[in-house]
Amino acid sequence: MKIPTRLDIGCGPWKKQGFFGIDIRPFWAGENPDKNLEVDADMFHDLNSGIPFPSNTIEEIYASHFMEHVANIYFMLDECHRVLQPKGILEIIVPLFETKSVDHVTCFYPDWFERNISLQGARYANKFNIIYKEVKLVNLPEEFRAFWELTIRLEVLK
Repeated sequence: MKIPTRLDIGCGPWKKQGFFGIDIRPFWAGENPDKNLEVDADMFHDLNSGIPFPSNTIEEIYASHFMEHVANIYFMLDECHRVLQPKGILEIIVPLFETKSVDHVTCFYPDWFERNISLQGARYANKFNIIYKEVKLVNLPEEFRAFWELTIRLEVLK
């Protein structure tokens, strides 16, 4: 298999166009069984065991509403850093303060990435550079709820 250059990890049914999608299973289970959807992945793989590509081979990773489900967020960020090329881009979209779902492992807050990247002695200091950040309120009228969402783009430093 040819190694892709752009990954959508945890893509679910909404794989980003032009990206190679990876997800753990072939269906996405909504809260309502009528909302179960077929996953649009190119590969099924448990990303908790790592990203199945060689180091320094990927140009861009997109992770929308995936990182909050990862068993070990630090391992996943290490894996993203490992497979991304120097100056590669990691775009992450996560809900903020979201504990409604039982499968959310990490609860993110607005400055989570700054604390892990920018502070003196932070785990990812000199590994990532924040190049874009947006916090917005997302309204889901069909579910009668709204939530805060963080979009952050990180550039890989190597």
